[in-house]
Amino acid sequence: MRSLTDDQFYALLRPGLEVFCAGCAGESSVFLEWLTANPACARGVRFTGVWIPGVNRFDFSALDPSTRMRGLFLSADFAAAFARDQFDFLHLPYSAMYAWLKTQRFDLAMVQTGALDVQGNFPLALAADFSSAALINARQVLLHANPALPATNGPFVPRERADWVVEGERAPIEFDSGPVSKDAQQAAAHVATLIEDGSTLQFGLGKMQAALCETLSGRRDLRVHSGMVSTPLLKLLDSGQIAKPDRFKPPIVTGVGLGNAALYERLAHAELVRFAQVGYTHDIATLKQIQRFVSVNSVLEVDLFGQANGEYLNGALVSGAGGMLDFVRGARAAANGRSVLALTATAAGGTRSRIVVQLKMPATVSRADVDWVATEFGLAQLRDLDSDARAHALIELAAPAFRDELRRGWSQLRRVLRGIA
Repeated sequence: MRSLTDDQFYALLRPGLEVFCAGCAGESSVFLEWLTANPACARGVRFTGVWIPGVNRFDFSALDPSTRMRGLFLSADFAAAFARDQFDFLHLPYSAMYAWLKTQRFDLAMVQTGALDVQGNFPLALAADFSSAALINARQVLLHANPALPATNGPFVPRERADWVVEGERAPIEFDSGPVSKDAQQAAAHVATLIEDGSTLQFGLGKMQAALCETLSGRRDLRVHSGMVSTPLLKLLDSGQIAKPDRFKPPIVTGVGLGNAALYERLAHAELVRFAQVGYTHDIATLKQIQRFVSVNSVLEVDLFGQANGEYLNGALVSGAGGMLDFVRGARAAANGRSVLALTATAAGGTRSRIVVQLKMPATVSRADVDWVATEFGLAQLRDLDSDARAHALIELAAPAFRDELRRGWSQLRRVLRGIA
């Protein structure tokens, strides 16, 4: 293990290299600062990572016209890279991405960790999700050991695995999903009716998670098993709704922590929180063993077949499948498990229905995987319904102003499907 300077960092980069760069809370501002200061060093390099929309905003492709990116999510920050054909989009759910990373041989892997601990390891701290897989076959490992990150209970990088280390205190990435709308609160209130005392929850990042945590008043002994937890979790912790800590079975299991300083302080309690890799958190063998598992994820549209779109907005790719499909299937496989797709019924100021007759873009969740759907107008279980019953149930979840149009659209589509029209 050697100390890394900026000049040594630049000397390691050259055209043709494949570089893994940790995303989410594992993103290193030191490495990004060095790249920004000398963009020519990235000429001909391809950077691979799992960069979260609205969180990881650094556009590697802007460093040089020959620099490429490869990842699971697109966002407004990477739209220009995609348009320039400098972004390679991977159509993989989290579990498959983790397995794929284990097979890759990166020339360099750049990861932010916590400071060296007393056991001689570098804890992966707030981002245990993908880095362990990418490091398996990496030729050289570059670590940013950041003492500002909390010492968490989870995976680590052994000292002997680190080829280069730079120490530098940087504040962790923080994230705030913003205010929650009344419609999201009402949708979350419907979802909350499915959550019993002793349930284990999974929720995605964003406003629906915040709304759900606000509506669970009175529930007790809740557990969390999620790919990511964020600041709204504090509501459940502060109100005593999370099950009591157990050193052998912490009530919260996650791959990533992403929120504010108060959240990060709580996530450092080893008896309360265990961090784990995607290979565990999203594995179907893990998920099917969880009793009363309730998975709640947001989507952009649901059509009358029950297919859900979580990636395309106005025809443009704006996100990725992420871990949603893993949890949808995992919750369905679990004993007494429930998977919920939650969305507000309209968009664009109420002028566009998010319940549609038929998706125009590829589905993120297939009609065979859907279970429950919730909007501010209600909740419906689609799993065992036939096509007509599904369509009628979903129409009742749409905003009233769009229901007649949806009924007409379904009637027409139904005739086409039966070869009548």
